[in-house]
Amino acid sequence: MAKNSIRLGRGLGGLISSGLGTESKKTTQTKASGKTSKKAAPKVTKGKAKASPSNNGESLLNAPISKVRPNRYQPRKRIDSEQIKELASSIKAEGLIQPIAVRSSEDGYEIIAGERRWRAYRELGRKTIPVRILDVEDASSAALSLIENLQREGLDPIEESLGFAALMQDFDLTQAQVAERLGKSRVYVTNALRLLQLDEEIQEHLTEGRFSVGHAKVLLGVEKEDLRLRLARKIVDNGLSVRQAEDEVESFKNKSSGRATSSPAKANGKVAKEMAGKLASLFNTKVRVSSNGEGKGRIVIEYDSAAKLDDLAKKMGL
Repeated sequence: MAKNSIRLGRGLGGLISSGLGTESKKTTQTKASGKTSKKAAPKVTKGKAKASPSNNGESLLNAPISKVRPNRYQPRKRIDSEQIKELASSIKAEGLIQPIAVRSSEDGYEIIAGERRWRAYRELGRKTIPVRILDVEDASSAALSLIENLQREGLDPIEESLGFAALMQDFDLTQAQVAERLGKSRVYVTNALRLLQLDEEIQEHLTEGRFSVGHAKVLLGVEKEDLRLRLARKIVDNGLSVRQAEDEVESFKNKSSGRATSSPAKANGKVAKEMAGKLASLFNTKVRVSSNGEGKGRIVIEYDSAAKLDDLAKKMGL
């Protein structure tokens, strides 16, 4: 089934255009000619049997709200009710700019893209909603729904990963095929799917935005579940950066193997401090030694007069 699906790498905009094909063409010609007359929106008709077909086989009509249902492959697990109310207010004031995309189902229509607009219409108490009917298979519908959410309002990392996993499991697609359909690299899809290996508590931290995917990748390198959870809580409680989280993991590995526990950055900083003290005593002046933690740094010896400079030169044998 998935093999015969349309390719989705072009993104949602390439698959669902705004307006009917003929109307879009006329509008483009009007703009090109320099005219400023406003084109009326394409007319829509009521009822399934009275759909108005476009040149590319799609149909546009006003469908009963009660006959439209959400996409079963909807990757977004949470929909903010306040955002729906805001969208409803916008639609009430400005109208619906673009019909939602659906496909026919046994008892009506299934949404491909536009569930938030559909919910906003229900919030307004509307009985019908403009829909564009597309002839697509299950895999295409699922991928379109995922693309629509990615492009309009980013999914959280776990929702995105679950969407990728659903495409693979339900339609027997490989990671490479999922990447091609969604316009992503295979490595991106692989890394996203790895997030689903994390504990449920850590996935929730990602979903709620308490730490980043970078933190999650660090945690994926920790094999022991209890340590992984402990470190995740420490990241959240102390607001650790990704680099600090990496140091925590490195410190644990050093302790486990019996190696020195100090990180290279800390070790270099300690050496720099000791050196500054010894040079200050030797030259009887202020000395600063700094280190970037990667083997590079700077030594600054201060002097406040020409005589002091001569004295420093003598002590250095210059």
